[in-house]
Amino acid sequence: MNNSIKARIASLQAIAAQKQTGIAIMTLLENGAWAACRAPQSPEKVFQTEQAARDYLSDCECVIIIDL
Repeated sequence: MNNSIKARIASLQAIAAQKQTGIAIMTLLENGAWAACRAPQSPEKVFQTEQAARDYLSDCECVIIIDL
């Protein structure tokens, strides 16, 4: 993943962190794992499957999925 894409993802995460709770970002990583981050200001967690990440975010109102 190039630096431009990483910067855009970081920007989306920052925007989500400023918003109300219930917003999350799920990102497919280069190694095939999935990173999931809940707003506001929660640490990113890494999951080996997409389903595990979705389960972690199941209580979020809005999930942004980034699959590059």
